[in-house]
Amino acid sequence: MYNTDPMVDNSLDDPDNDGVPFSWEHIWGHYAWRHWNDNTYHHDWVYDPFTHENHSLLDPDEDGLDNVEEYLTSQWGSDPFRPDIFIELDRMADGPNGERSDLPEESKELLRTVFDRQNIVYHLDDGCMGGSDIIPFDEESTYAELQSYYQNYFLHGDPDNWRRGVFHYGLVIYNAEWVPGFVFNGGVGPYLDAYQISSKGMEKKAMLPQFKRDIVYASAYMHECGHTLGIF
Repeated sequence: MYNTDPMVDNSLDDPDNDGVPFSWEHIWGHYAWRHWNDNTYHHDWVYDPFTHENHSLLDPDEDGLDNVEEYLTSQWGSDPFRPDIFIELDRMADGPNGERSDLPEESKELLRTVFDRQNIVYHLDDGCMGGSDIIPFDEESTYAELQSYYQNYFLHGDPDNWRRGVFHYGLVIYNAEWVPGFVFNGGVGPYLDAYQISSKGMEKKAMLPQFKRDIVYASAYMHECGHTLGIF
């Protein structure tokens, strides 16, 4: 199809130097269509591996991930023509008196389901995508400490970490000063791209008879994430 050497694996080459490799442009850029009159198949390209396109500015599904970022997350099922959202979930270690700070499995499934109903694929990195860390227990975390978690456990000390701007950073901690859920700035750039929910507050609310624990956690986690999307 491309007149390349079939004995050479060049699938990860980027011959047009536009930031995404040969194989990704072929998979997502090539499509076949059938002519209705003579029933013959024709081939066309949205992206051509040999034509430079500025993929860092292209976002056909308008999900906030440009095509370079779609390529970087393609190992986890990202699709440039379908909205995706990626979240890194970090949690606080258990406390000395059995205090737990984690997102229930039932809450994770609720989140996937409710986003799916809006045709958005919800990708939660709870350790399955190379992220997710356990933060040492702290009875009460200040705003400055939340920023340090972001720096040390999300960026791992690298302000140019490629995951910043691709993944949202959602913490589950034991207790934060002020209120049990809010967005915050990680200290890199002007944006509120991180958020926390506090298990102490979630458990208190879940004890009320009109609430279910998995819904309490899922709704709070989704609510605060919405603020990182600019929804207020």
